[in-house]
Amino acid sequence: DSENQKTVKAESVPNMSFDQS
Repeated sequence: DSENQKTVKAESVPNMSFDQS
C-alpha cells in the first residue's frame, strides 16, 4: 500500500507541476 500510494503521489506531483507551468 505504501509503495502504491508513493507512486500515485509521485505521479500527481509532476502532473500538478506541469499544469502550473
